Amino acid sequence: MTLLDSWTRSRRSVTGPTFEKEHRVCAAVLTEPNTDLQLVDRKAPAPGPGEVVIRVRACGICHSDVALQGGTTRFASFPRVPGHEVA
Repeated sequence: MTLLDSWTRSRRSVTGPTFEKEHRVCAAVLTEPNTDLQLVDRKAPAPGPGEVVIRVRACGICHSDVALQGGTTRFASFPRVPGHEVA
């Protein structure tokens, strides 16, 4: 069996009801400036048209995210899930 065969057999649809019922994510949520991040278990959002779902094992925090937490970024809305440095 090739790697492609293995992937093809293991993949499954993420747009059907199974995705919406079973997939949960752990999100680091910033509820307001000058507070610690809170780990929150939440339902994974379903992908929209032209979007895909990926598994993220780690995510970095950039300087802009640190500024949000420190309250130095104007016009920020909360709660917010920082992190776009996917690994």
